[in-house]
Amino acid sequence: MSSYTIAFPSATYAAKAARLLGAEGIRTQIIRTPRTLAKGCGYSVIAYAEADRTAKILEDSGMNYRAVSEGHR
Repeated sequence: MSSYTIAFPSATYAAKAARLLGAEGIRTQIIRTPRTLAKGCGYSVIAYAEADRTAKILEDSGMNYRAVSEGHR
């Protein structure tokens, strides 16, 4: 199964995204955003699912994210 790291500007946004994805049956994990993914502080969600499905769920709910990276570092 693929995994994607999705960077958010705060822990609040990351937690909301994790709840949304979890409600759709996607396993998630919240981590501090790796410096290789985005500058500044923030939190990321590792989503263990297909990128298209994950992006659609986030976009349909109006969630804005900073960056996406395949896998997790």
